[in-house]
Amino acid sequence: MAPDLAQVGLAWALLSGMLVTLCFYLSSKNGKEGISWYRWALAFLIAGWSGMEWALWQDGYDMFALMLKPIMPLNLFFAIFIGFAIWRGEELKARKTWQVWMAILAAIFVVGYLTNTVLKW
Repeated sequence: MAPDLAQVGLAWALLSGMLVTLCFYLSSKNGKEGISWYRWALAFLIAGWSGMEWALWQDGYDMFALMLKPIMPLNLFFAIFIGFAIWRGEELKARKTWQVWMAILAAIFVVGYLTNTVLKW
Protein backbone atom coordinates (compact mmCIF):
# COMPACT_ATOMS: atom_id res chain seq x y z
CA MET A 1 0.00 0.00 0.00
CA ALA A 2 1.36 3.41 -0.97
CA PRO A 3 1.95 5.95 1.83
CA ASP A 4 -0.33 8.94 2.14
CA LEU A 5 1.36 11.95 0.55
CA ALA A 6 0.69 14.10 3.61
CA GLN A 7 2.54 11.55 5.73
CA VAL A 8 5.52 11.76 3.39
CA GLY A 9 5.56 15.55 3.84
CA LEU A 10 5.40 15.22 7.61
CA ALA A 11 8.20 12.64 7.59
CA TRP A 12 10.28 15.02 5.47
CA ALA A 13 9.60 17.86 7.92
CA LEU A 14 10.53 15.64 10.88
CA LEU A 15 13.78 14.50 9.26
CA SER A 16 14.65 18.09 8.35
CA GLY A 17 13.89 19.17 11.92
CA MET A 18 16.35 16.63 13.27
CA LEU A 19 18.99 17.78 10.78
CA VAL A 20 18.35 21.42 11.75
CA THR A 21 18.95 20.55 15.38
CA LEU A 22 22.13 18.65 14.53
CA CYS A 23 23.46 21.45 12.31
CA PHE A 24 22.73 24.14 14.91
CA TYR A 25 24.51 22.01 17.50
CA LEU A 26 27.52 21.49 15.24
CA SER A 27 27.63 25.20 14.43
CA SER A 28 28.21 25.91 18.10
CA LYS A 29 30.91 23.23 18.51
CA ASN A 30 33.03 23.82 15.40
CA GLY A 31 34.85 27.13 15.49
CA LYS A 32 35.78 28.02 11.92
CA GLU A 33 33.30 25.60 10.32
CA GLY A 34 30.45 26.92 12.46
CA ILE A 35 29.16 29.28 9.78
CA SER A 36 28.98 26.44 7.23
CA TRP A 37 26.94 24.34 9.66
CA TYR A 38 24.77 27.38 10.37
CA ARG A 39 24.04 27.80 6.65
CA TRP A 40 23.10 24.13 6.40
CA ALA A 41 20.80 24.54 9.40
CA LEU A 42 19.00 27.41 7.66
CA ALA A 43 18.67 25.38 4.46
CA PHE A 44 17.20 22.42 6.35
CA LEU A 45 14.90 24.79 8.22
CA ILE A 46 13.42 25.96 4.91
CA ALA A 47 13.20 22.32 3.75
CA GLY A 48 11.37 21.32 6.93
CA TRP A 49 8.91 24.16 6.64
CA SER A 50 8.28 23.31 2.99
CA GLY A 51 7.57 19.70 3.95
CA MET A 52 5.14 20.88 6.61
CA GLU A 53 3.47 23.25 4.13
CA TRP A 54 3.13 20.47 1.57
CA ALA A 55 1.63 18.09 4.14
CA LEU A 56 -0.89 20.72 5.21
CA TRP A 57 -1.71 21.47 1.56
CA GLN A 58 -2.31 17.75 0.92
CA ASP A 59 -4.85 17.79 3.78
CA GLY A 60 -6.57 20.90 2.39
CA TYR A 61 -5.01 23.60 4.57
CA ASP A 62 -3.20 26.71 3.38
CA MET A 63 -0.24 27.31 5.70
CA PHE A 64 0.36 30.78 4.29
CA ALA A 65 -3.17 31.85 5.16
CA LEU A 66 -2.95 30.11 8.54
CA MET A 67 0.18 32.09 9.41
CA LEU A 68 -1.74 35.35 9.06
CA LYS A 69 -4.45 34.23 11.47
CA PRO A 70 -4.05 34.55 15.24
CA ILE A 71 -3.13 30.89 15.84
CA MET A 72 -0.64 31.31 18.68
CA PRO A 73 1.05 27.87 18.65
CA LEU A 74 1.77 28.10 14.92
CA ASN A 75 2.84 31.74 15.09
CA LEU A 76 5.08 31.07 18.11
CA PHE A 77 6.63 28.06 16.36
CA PHE A 78 7.78 30.21 13.47
CA ALA A 79 8.68 33.23 15.61
CA ILE A 80 10.83 31.18 17.98
CA PHE A 81 12.67 29.42 15.15
CA ILE A 82 13.25 32.71 13.32
CA GLY A 83 14.38 34.42 16.51
CA PHE A 84 16.76 31.58 17.34
CA ALA A 85 18.20 31.58 13.81
CA ILE A 86 18.82 35.33 14.00
CA TRP A 87 20.35 35.06 17.49
CA ARG A 88 22.62 32.20 16.38
CA GLY A 89 23.66 34.17 13.29
CA GLU A 90 24.52 37.20 15.40
CA GLU A 91 26.51 35.00 17.75
CA LEU A 92 28.49 33.65 14.77
CA LYS A 93 28.84 37.15 13.29
CA ALA A 94 26.95 36.00 10.18
CA ARG A 95 24.51 38.89 9.84
CA LYS A 96 24.52 38.83 6.04
CA THR A 97 23.69 35.10 6.06
CA TRP A 98 20.56 35.45 8.17
CA GLN A 99 19.49 38.59 6.29
CA VAL A 100 19.65 36.68 2.99
CA TRP A 101 17.76 33.82 4.65
CA MET A 102 15.05 36.23 5.82
CA ALA A 103 14.77 37.67 2.29
CA ILE A 104 14.37 34.14 0.89
CA LEU A 105 11.68 33.38 3.50
CA ALA A 106 9.85 36.59 2.64
CA ALA A 107 9.97 35.79 -1.09
CA ILE A 108 8.70 32.25 -0.48
CA PHE A 109 5.89 33.57 1.70
CA VAL A 110 4.80 36.21 -0.85
CA VAL A 111 4.89 33.76 -3.76
CA GLY A 112 3.13 31.04 -1.75
CA TYR A 113 0.46 33.37 -0.43
CA LEU A 114 -0.22 34.88 -3.85
CA THR A 115 -0.41 31.53 -5.63
CA ASN A 116 -2.74 30.09 -2.98
CA THR A 117 -5.05 33.08 -2.62
CA VAL A 118 -4.94 35.18 -5.78
CA LEU A 119 -4.24 32.53 -8.41
CA LYS A 120 -6.05 29.71 -6.51
CA TRP A 121 -3.56 26.99 -7.50
